[in-house]
Amino acid sequence: MGPDGIPLPTVRLENFRDGLEDFAYVRLLESAIARIDASPALRAARTNWLERARPLLLVPAEVLKSKTDYSRDPAPLGRWRNALAEAIMEASPEPANNVK
Repeated sequence: MGPDGIPLPTVRLENFRDGLEDFAYVRLLESAIARIDASPALRAARTNWLERARPLLLVPAEVLKSKTDYSRDPAPLGRWRNALAEAIMEASPEPANNVK
C-alpha cells in the first residue's frame, strides 16, 4: 500500500486486474448467449454466432491446462481475449461504433 492506503501499481495487481477483466468478458458473453438463446427468433437468426460464441466460454488449452500448466506466451491469451471481445460486440443489439 502506498500513501493514504492507495494500492501501488505492481505486476501482481495488474495480473489480478487482468484476471478480473477476463472473468467479466466471460460473464458478458454468457449473458449475451443466454439473451439470444431465450428468444426463438434471435436464436434462429444467430445460430452461426452461437456456434462460434459458446466455445469461447472455455479457456483454451493453449492458454491454460491447469493451475500449474499454462502458457507463458501472451499471444494465445491475447487471441482468446480478442475473440471474446469481438463476440460480445457482435452480440450487441446496437453496433459498437454508434456508442457515444
